[in-house]
Amino acid sequence: PHIQRKLRQGTGYNMKIVIRGGRETGKTSLLRRLEGKSFVKDHIPTPQIQVAHIDWNYKTTSDLVQVEVWDVVDKGTMTDQEARIRSLVAQGKLSSDALPKTIVADASTVDVYKGCHAILMLMDPTRKWTFDYVKEELKKTPQGCQ
Repeated sequence: PHIQRKLRQGTGYNMKIVIRGGRETGKTSLLRRLEGKSFVKDHIPTPQIQVAHIDWNYKTTSDLVQVEVWDVVDKGTMTDQEARIRSLVAQGKLSSDALPKTIVADASTVDVYKGCHAILMLMDPTRKWTFDYVKEELKKTPQGCQ
């Protein structure tokens, strides 16, 4: 009720936060928690970029911040249905007209840093390669977004 009233008044601020990190570093788990959802113990690979819109308000002010949080994957994957269709086309059982005309949304197809205000880089301290990933990815981030 309180947030709905604030939304009717309009947001005070808009912000975009990008979550980056290597595989299995907790990007999607963090996104789920920011959305107020419960933690999922089982690892399920994220097929493509996920975006959540979260309304935050500060207790000490009446300002409402609308935050767009991006869970970014480097290389997206097809859904099971798309993979089955591609397999049937490859076997000659379906025409290539049946192929989906969609592109998987991932870091190779979308400028994830456009309009970004902050980047959260996640790593697993037990896996050195995730630290190396962050070091390399930081080199690619725009100046105003660190």
